[in-house]
Amino acid sequence: FKEKGQFVFEFYDEAENYGRALAEVSTIDTSIPTVEVLYSNKLPTKDAVKVTLIPGEGVKLKDGDIKLAFENGKYSFDAMGNGEWEFTFENEAGSTTKVTAKVDNIDKIPPQIWVDYISDLYNNSVIAIVRSGEIIWTIKSEELKYIFKENGQHVFTVQDAAGNEASITATVDYMQFLRLNQSGIDIKINYSTDKPTNKPVKISITSD
Repeated sequence: FKEKGQFVFEFYDEAENYGRALAEVSTIDTSIPTVEVLYSNKLPTKDAVKVTLIPGEGVKLKDGDIKLAFENGKYSFDAMGNGEWEFTFENEAGSTTKVTAKVDNIDKIPPQIWVDYISDLYNNSVIAIVRSGEIIWTIKSEELKYIFKENGQHVFTVQDAAGNEASITATVDYMQFLRLNQSGIDIKINYSTDKPTNKPVKISITSD
């Protein structure tokens, strides 16, 4: 027998008496062990991620890359960093299966940030904007920009999606030169046409 089943033997003895015998095998188990893998957090995080492995009925851990804690029929460990770990589980019949736990959402690196400055001549101000190559937001209830009306400094404190914090100081010390660049001349921009055209458009600047 390679799987559960029955077979009937028919036979005659030396006296030609007829007989039948039933053979039944019910102890063969060819099923593959099942294991469910759960993660405490799948979003970006700077904290450890708890990995829980829940085996099916009659399934136990045979070996693995690291030692697991066992409680209430569940195996678990805390992943302190990103990685992959393989474990082998076995059922009562001796069938085995390999399970891989993978954590790739731990980020402990603060975001790289910088400040861009935009001079607003009309409002006598400078707008400082904090930027990054990843999504960031401020920790306090403020915007990612600050408007300078006079020389000074402003500290931006931001965090990324994983909660890592970073700070940078915006400094403006040239407001007096900004005002020198202002002009009282009214400028007008003229276009040769403001209608749809397939020809070049001439732009000129005039002043009173």
